[in-house]
Parts: sequence; structure tokens; C-alpha cells
Amino acid sequence: MANKRHKPEEIVQKLRQVDVLVGQGVQRVGAIREVRITEQTYYRWRKQYGGMGTDQLKELKRLQNENERLRKAVSDLTLDKLILSVNRAGFAEGAGSQRLLDALLAREGLLRAALTTTERGAETHADLAALIETGEAQCGLGLQSAAGQLGFLPLITDESFDLVMTRRAYFEPPVQRLLAFAKSDAFAKRAAHLGGYDIAQLGDVIWNG
Repeated sequence: MANKRHKPEEIVQKLRQVDVLVGQGVQRVGAIREVRITEQTYYRWRKQYGGMGTDQLKELKRLQNENERLRKAVSDLTLDKLILSVNRAGFAEGAGSQRLLDALLAREGLLRAALTTTERGAETHADLAALIETGEAQCGLGLQSAAGQLGFLPLITDESFDLVMTRRAYFEPPVQRLLAFAKSDAFAKRAAHLGGYDIAQLGDVIWNG
């Protein structure tokens, strides 16, 4: 089932519904489930939209619409001139970057076949960055952490990665070592150095059903 993309006003409404339920004595975890969202989503929304009034929501929506208009304008003006390092550049068919590109193109009513790709392939996101840096490609779909000093335009800003496992597996030593490492200072420093990662809720249990 596809996740619904909520509008800002819908998000604020759900946040207020949770507050009302909590005020009525419902545990916050139960209130979050009542409005049919995950705890991770709730706390992300609360961090971004908590305390917003009607005027602030209107301004946010205006800015989002303007950003979308500008992004589409840039796409319309430059897409036919872009050299995208995908497919023939080494990203295997079915890879995450390839599937994301297809989805973004489909949303704009475009086909991958209409794009020009580089002749030399890139095996990794770092290789892709090198192709762009040397001028062999003009742009490519990759990670911010691999962009380095290159320009980076974020297309997806709210993607989360979840580990799904049995309750028993959670308590196994290898998983506990992984979680301990993920919460270490060394891991946090590395994530900050790479850029583009928000690890504030890393390790939180979203669902324990």
C-alpha cells in the first residue's frame, strides 16, 4: 500500500488531534496510533510543524508551491541538455537510484529513453561524482555524501530507512552491537562529516507489535 503524502494543514491537524487525545488521558503512543501514523512520523512532523499557526501554514504552502514551480521550470529548461550518468553509467537495472530516476521522470511525464547518458560507466556514487568533476557528465542521481564540493540539489528530503526484524532477533548480540555502534560518537561524527543524514531518531523502536 502506498504511503499518503499529507499536506501541511493535514499534518498540523493530526498533531492537534494527538494533543487533544493526550489531554483526555490517552497515552501519547496510543494517541499516535489512533491518528494512524508512526511514532517516527509524529516526532518528525512535530519538529517541523509543531506550534505553527494559520498564517505560518499559508506562508509555508506558498513557499512550497513556489519551490515546486521553480524546480519544474528548471527541469523543463534543462532536462533535454542534461547528461545523466545512469544505466549505461553502471547503475544496474532495478537499483535504487535507477528506480528513483524512473519514478521522478514518470511524475513529469518523461521517459528515460529521451535522456543522453555517458559512454563510460560509474560503478559507485563516488565514481559518478568523479565523472561530473572531470566534465564527462553534467549531472547524475546520487547521494549528498558523495557530492563533496560539487553542487547538490536535493530531490528527496524525507526518506527514512527502517530495519524490520522479529522481536527475538532484536535482542541477539549482533543486532545489539550494531545498535550500540549506531549510537556511538564515532558514528555521529562520521554521519555529520558525510552530510545529508539526520540520525536524531536512530535506534528508536517504531513498532513493537
